[in-house]
Amino acid sequence: MSLHEQEYKECESEIREKEQPETHEHKPELGARVQDHEDAQGIDNQTREHEHELESQTQEHVPDQTIEPQEHELEHAQLLQWAEALEAPFALNDYNGSVMGDIVFAYQSGSCPILISCPHTVNHRRGDWVKEMDEYTGALGLILKSLTDCHLMFTTKLYDEDPNFVEGGVYKSELVRLSKKHGIRFVIDLHGASSTREFDIDLGSRYGKTLREPAANIITEQLRKHGLSDVRSNDTFAATSPGTVTAHTARHLKIQAVQIEINGKYRSPRTDIESFFRIVKGLTQAIECIKEDVRQNERQKQRIIRSERCASAGHRRRNIHFRARW
Repeated sequence: MSLHEQEYKECESEIREKEQPETHEHKPELGARVQDHEDAQGIDNQTREHEHELESQTQEHVPDQTIEPQEHELEHAQLLQWAEALEAPFALNDYNGSVMGDIVFAYQSGSCPILISCPHTVNHRRGDWVKEMDEYTGALGLILKSLTDCHLMFTTKLYDEDPNFVEGGVYKSELVRLSKKHGIRFVIDLHGASSTREFDIDLGSRYGKTLREPAANIITEQLRKHGLSDVRSNDTFAATSPGTVTAHTARHLKIQAVQIEINGKYRSPRTDIESFFRIVKGLTQAIECIKEDVRQNERQKQRIIRSERCASAGHRRRNIHFRARW
């Protein structure tokens, strides 16, 4: 072995003895995905393999409980910062939104056939009076869109209608048009209820007419799993009025839709970030499960269509055969 090779080996040995695993703290930019600490730690596969090798050599193990509280606290701080930044445009002009331009809603496309609707992000007119917004439903919708890559539609300014009250209207008309264009198969309409309500969540589905039981069970189960124990269906807000987004969607698109009323205590990240964190996690997991439910329904539809086409083709062949004999 040459002198240079010997020096290189000795240097490499010293480095290995001193080397410690590298961790990478990941702070997402606004509008980017906040990664769950259970699923991603910002460490690539190569570094993970390297850490595993070092652990096996040194037989050292850091207990999970010494790390999790710090990560949990950091994740909460990031979520609060994210939520406040996303809510800021809606809060302009005392929650009248932007006064510039004539655009009253915005649409962001996604990669899955689920649409989140947020019609009360800003103050809205109901007849002759102005009704207050559902605070942080805009920020929540934007966060869910980022985490699940679903489609998103929301109001941007005060204008001359309440999208969830008036029959027809520009918001729901455009929602139907854009849903047809993008192949939407499921609509989640987000709303905010008063913090004085007894329920945590109320799922409005016109008493089951706009939402099938499997999807209702998915949403209920995932929300309860993340700490929202009092999840009700059609308790106070059943979305029975024809002017609601849910009723309008089901009638004109013939797809599933649900109005989700969220108690105010879960929409106050400044004062209770833990509860806000729970609603974000619960709805994110619910949407992911609904994605799979929608895929299965679509596959079933395709099988039925193919079966009907084959039956129809066979019927035509038999008719041709009998006509030829005669």
